Amino acid sequence: MNDFERTENSDYIHGVIGRALIIATRFEISCRSYEEIPKVKAYHMASLLDNDPKKFENLIVQMMKKFQSLNTSITNIKGLNGDLTDILHDARESRNYIAHSLTIGLDRCFDLTMPNNIFIDELKEHINKIIDADILISLLIVGSNKDDIPTLDSIAKYKASTMDWIFDE
Repeated sequence: MNDFERTENSDYIHGVIGRALIIATRFEISCRSYEEIPKVKAYHMASLLDNDPKKFENLIVQMMKKFQSLNTSITNIKGLNGDLTDILHDARESRNYIAHSLTIGLDRCFDLTMPNNIFIDELKEHINKIIDADILISLLIVGSNKDDIPTLDSIAKYKASTMDWIFDE
């Protein structure tokens, strides 16, 4: 249990894992939040009519406590064709891999465990799936809020900057 060594390489890998987990969690929370948007809007309107902001705050606290599984949240999204649902479920599987399996066996010195290029290439595949799905769920949220749809250029920049943020040294 004392084989924890910090090197420049291991610090880089730890940083990549942490940033990948942040993006995976962001996707999960977006999916879970999307199905709650109509309830939030309705309760917010009711709290404005009642002039009772505490009622709205209590609703948000209760909703945060009872989030469903990511699988259920994705399954409950109505109106998506099979390809779009597949994008979300593929990302869910990648999210689960990052959250639950990615670091199995990496509790020792990274420099001896696995070549960086194999580890990073595999993680990039998972992150690409998550980013694509994150963009999809974000567009659904934007559409349900009737906000401006981002341009294709801004979406491409988001994807590139997120990949750079996670993987650049």
